[in-house]
Amino acid sequence: MKYYLVHGGFNWADEMDLNGWDILSEEELNQLKIDFAPNGKYGKLSVEKYIGSNEEQEFSAARLFADLSAARLLTDEEYNTLKKFFGTHYGFTNYKYIMKHLGI
Repeated sequence: MKYYLVHGGFNWADEMDLNGWDILSEEELNQLKIDFAPNGKYGKLSVEKYIGSNEEQEFSAARLFADLSAARLLTDEEYNTLKKFFGTHYGFTNYKYIMKHLGI
C-alpha cells in the first residue's frame, strides 16, 4: 500500500506558525482530491474560525486542495518510522479541521 505525507497549517496573527501533517493512504488522498477539487463535492467550501479575539482564519477547499496536491509519497521506511514515533497525524492541519466541521 502507498502512503502520502500531507502538510498543513497556518500563521496565527503573525505571531506563530501552527503546522502539522497527516499520513493518508493513496485511496484516501485520491478521494479527498476529488471531493475538494474546484468542481468537487466540497469545492466551494470556505470555513472561518476565530482564534482569540483578534484573528480569524479561513479554511477553504482551494487551500486544502493545494495541500493535498503537494502530498509526498513516503517510502516504507519513512512511513513505518513516522507511524511508530508519531502516529498518522501530528500538529494542526487544515484537513482535520475541515473534516471535523463537515462531520466526516
